Amino acid sequence: MLYDTWKTGIGTLQDHLDCFSRHSTSTWWYTHGAQGGRCLVDLDAFDAVAVHYSIRLCFPNWISDSWANAFERYEGAKILFIQDEYDNPSLSRDWIHRLAFDDVFTVVPTEHVARVYPSEIVGPSRFHSILTGYAPEAHEAPAPRTPPSRRPILIGYRGRRLPARYGHLARQKVEVGRIVREACEERNLAHDIEWEETKRLYGDAWPRFLAGCRTMLATESGSNVFDWDGTLQGRIDRATLLNPRMSYEEIHEAYIGDLEGEVEMNQISPKVFEAIAARTGLVLLEGRYSGILKPDRHYIPIRGDFSNLDEVLEKIDDGPAVDRMAERAFEEIIGTGRHGWRAFVGFVDERLEHTWREKAYAARHDLWSVPPTQDHLIPEERITRHPQVIDWSGRAGTVLGGIIRRFVPFSLRPAFRRVGTPVIMGWRRLVHRLPASKACLDRIGAGVMLVIAAVPMAMIALVIRSGMGRPVLFRQVRPGLHGRSFTLLKFRTMRVASNPEEDDALRLTRLGRFLRRWSLDELPTLWNVLRGEMSLVGPRPLLMEYLPLYSPEQARRHEVRPGITGWAQVNGRNAQTWEDRFRLDAWYVDHRSFTLDMRILLRTLGQVLLGRGISNEGHATMPRFRGAAS
Repeated sequence: MLYDTWKTGIGTLQDHLDCFSRHSTSTWWYTHGAQGGRCLVDLDAFDAVAVHYSIRLCFPNWISDSWANAFERYEGAKILFIQDEYDNPSLSRDWIHRLAFDDVFTVVPTEHVARVYPSEIVGPSRFHSILTGYAPEAHEAPAPRTPPSRRPILIGYRGRRLPARYGHLARQKVEVGRIVREACEERNLAHDIEWEETKRLYGDAWPRFLAGCRTMLATESGSNVFDWDGTLQGRIDRATLLNPRMSYEEIHEAYIGDLEGEVEMNQISPKVFEAIAARTGLVLLEGRYSGILKPDRHYIPIRGDFSNLDEVLEKIDDGPAVDRMAERAFEEIIGTGRHGWRAFVGFVDERLEHTWREKAYAARHDLWSVPPTQDHLIPEERITRHPQVIDWSGRAGTVLGGIIRRFVPFSLRPAFRRVGTPVIMGWRRLVHRLPASKACLDRIGAGVMLVIAAVPMAMIALVIRSGMGRPVLFRQVRPGLHGRSFTLLKFRTMRVASNPEEDDALRLTRLGRFLRRWSLDELPTLWNVLRGEMSLVGPRPLLMEYLPLYSPEQARRHEVRPGITGWAQVNGRNAQTWEDRFRLDAWYVDHRSFTLDMRILLRTLGQVLLGRGISNEGHATMPRFRGAAS
């Protein structure tokens, strides 16, 4: 799967990428295929290659030339997932024809596919209409702590102000929020309704917001205005440059009216599925919602002219009725699984099988022939089994684009882009090169910290020497990168055992508990980092005797250097099961990046200050690992 790592901060996009590795009968690999990505593998090692919609084919130079050329030569099954097709479809058609996709999964409704993608232009590609996103599986949807009727916010909303060129559907996102918010303020109803960019919610903040709302306000997503040749926004920019006070209505009449509704692209939004999964009631502007939702059964409808707004607010005030509607929507939309990610991936797998049979191309390659460790490559070039997490440096490009669109006159935009794009790309390459030099950065960081901690370490050593005697340091052979052994150094926290069977929890001294509570016993481990045996961040080094007990998946933790702290440490530390710990370690191996390491280091400070997960109940640290099933 070729995708754009810089776009993975969008939750629904990340879900779309993840669903294949979670539900497909095939093994999927992921790599950065947008600007800056290089194809350094033989694509013939794979039975199929897909291009994800995060690579926007409607814009020039989005897909990497290196990957595009390799894709063009590839003879296996070719797949395209494409969205937002109202943006410059003529360029998307050209790419579909050039790269000769076998199957194109489009969000254009079936009845309009021939209009958007004429076969005489795109060639023999098969088009399959799908949704922009899907529902989580019923067993994955967390049970709500409180029913909708007992939640503090009666109606919540997070919309988005979009450019005028996207027409009435985009306009509705602001209008519905503005009108309903005014009505709530007049009636003094608890609400949280916003549509400005600064009020958008990302990551865990969005599900928390849903869980606090009785109902969620929403509209259909998409745009019914097709910019067929990519010139519409430029013409509007020129007009507003000459007349900055030009209203939306004037823009629509002059430039958009003839295009509005040529192709109807309004669909149910993935955010609606997320609200249903959170058992949050729905208040939706009238629409088709892809034929999935029914008014007054799954949601409270608002008429397009808002004439029934008083009635809608009365229905929201009826808590038990909202509870019943939310539960009914969950059972009929989420519970059936018909609109879930698993069903979507099953459909894609089915089409892939058909393409393979048609090409007389059986799945004959060993996908594991692609080396899982590629430390000589920067993340833009790596092939991974899971899509990489967002890198915050990618937001620089988004910020630059927003500044250009908002403040720079149309006539000056090409010059700004010519200057800004190399700067952003240079910054991306710099940040991406940092993980490749991780060992160097680790040694610099460890050296600086050893200098800063020299006096405290000397004092701790004196206290241990006077309180517990020699030795001051605890030394133990542990497995490092690729299982190679090294001697781990820590401050001693236990007295010498009186017999080999004595429990570690009984040997732990009062001073040792203090040192472990504040992770001060780990300070000598910085010397291991300075020697290149460990990293600041990575899976914790365990015992040598555990090596033959690992499953192949668990053994992947040794594909990277062990760390002083790691993803498992900031997600439970020693208070978790071995299974959870190894799962988190494998996740880190697949998703490691400079940004993730920075996040882990910052969260480690919080863990140390709060003193969470220092030990498993009844143990000094964790119980012994006795095999893959323990």
